[in-house]
Amino acid sequence: MKHKIITGIGSKDGGWIIDKTLKVASQFSDKIIVLDDGSTDNTKEICLSYDKVEFSERRKHDWVKREEGLQRQELIDLCSPHEPSYILWLDVDEIPCNRFLKWMENIDENINMWGPTFVNLWGSEDTYRVDSYRTSTGANMNWDPFSGGRKKGILMKYDSNIDYFYNTNIERGPVGENFPSPENCPFPHSYTDDWCIIHYGKLDPYFMSGEKNKMYAKQDEYVGRREYNLGVTHHERARLEGDPTLVEVPEEWKWDVLK
Repeated sequence: MKHKIITGIGSKDGGWIIDKTLKVASQFSDKIIVLDDGSTDNTKEICLSYDKVEFSERRKHDWVKREEGLQRQELIDLCSPHEPSYILWLDVDEIPCNRFLKWMENIDENINMWGPTFVNLWGSEDTYRVDSYRTSTGANMNWDPFSGGRKKGILMKYDSNIDYFYNTNIERGPVGENFPSPENCPFPHSYTDDWCIIHYGKLDPYFMSGEKNKMYAKQDEYVGRREYNLGVTHHERARLEGDPTLVEVPEEWKWDVLK
């Protein structure tokens, strides 16, 4: 690669997907920093099987306290000593599409943070969701990645002269407007549809069973967002309501190492 890329990954019980994430990240990363938050599955064993992975484990804590801001600070503190040109921030269930490689060859180096399109797989690895609706609890859901859908500050240009920081008091994300990049990532920022992040999280058996929504609701209650039962209803309606409209994943997004 033209630029030195460090990939920073936060993980917790990602054994169902992390092998795919690491296979792809190994194609372009000089080093992959995985910060694990108490996995009880085979996440650690999979990570240690990759030469490029530097695996660290957080101290044990009450799972209801997500410590999102603190986790992000710990992760960037692990990435910084490697003095990268860029840091790519991924959750364990997020994989950049194959167009990322070519795009990086001609990246505009004047931009300090990039937010790519965020695509949610739904039903299988070959289809993603594009419908929009308002749930019966009043939440606006837009699954269409190319029409106002979600974008996050996934890629940041690293400057060793900046003391990057997150608000470590935030328990439940997002952590700042630049999330997952740090709060003081300097402008200019830009957003692009030229490549995308493919999110596998809606294929997670834990999500599909509804159990993950109960976890979210408990964490929401802890930070005062809403009472637990209301939280369960909120997350369940977002998951179950609407009539999914699915589009096939283009072949050009796919990685040979995953075929």
